[in-house]
Amino acid sequence: MPPDLSSEGHRIDSLLRVSLGLTAALAAFFLLSLAWLVYRARKRAIDAAPGSSAPTAYAFGLGLAVLVFGLIDLALAAGSRRAAVGPPPPDALRVEVLAQQWAWRFRYAGPDDRFGTADDVITLNDLRLPVGRAVSMQVRSLDTSHGFFIPMLRARADTYPGRTARTWFRTAREGRGELACTVLCGDAHYQMRGDVAVLSNEQYAQWMNGLIEDQRRAAAAAPGSAPTWGWSWLP
Repeated sequence: MPPDLSSEGHRIDSLLRVSLGLTAALAAFFLLSLAWLVYRARKRAIDAAPGSSAPTAYAFGLGLAVLVFGLIDLALAAGSRRAAVGPPPPDALRVEVLAQQWAWRFRYAGPDDRFGTADDVITLNDLRLPVGRAVSMQVRSLDTSHGFFIPMLRARADTYPGRTARTWFRTAREGRGELACTVLCGDAHYQMRGDVAVLSNEQYAQWMNGLIEDQRRAAAAAPGSAPTWGWSWLP
């Protein structure tokens, strides 16, 4: 995974490390147990009566497996609760995401802070966010199943037509990276990528103001050409 640029991503990283560590420890334990049982069976093959120790060995193995898997399940459940971050704060930056074969479209509310109006800001495969800000995203699909994933922000949302997926995070450090689709969505699935940048508040404001001005000029030159996709923000 790339370096984490979010404030809560360390929880997800910790859960991944715990799950991988428990899986490795369990695999090592069972391999060693299997080797010991084989050695013990070969050593006692001549002296032991046929089948005399089988019920005990089976009961021991079954009990041990139930205990180990139970402990792992409890550990992962506890880690999942620690990784949960709750609902986004009311002042979060809101972004609508439309997935389609094979591109990402992003919609920011314009100066009126409402979606579905003429001043909305639209970008293609280009997501820019301010540092130190909570970001709430709603993701929809135009055509088929897609997986929205920003590795450097540990954010993911799977969606399909008719479903609005949600995710949120808080940016903590400036940086650049990529987003990708994690669900096979057609022949050009590998091309469904986009650029992500976490900018300083000054850089973000400058970029956003530039886009707003560009769209105003485009709307004045071609009235009625505003993008038609989008939806009212869902609570």
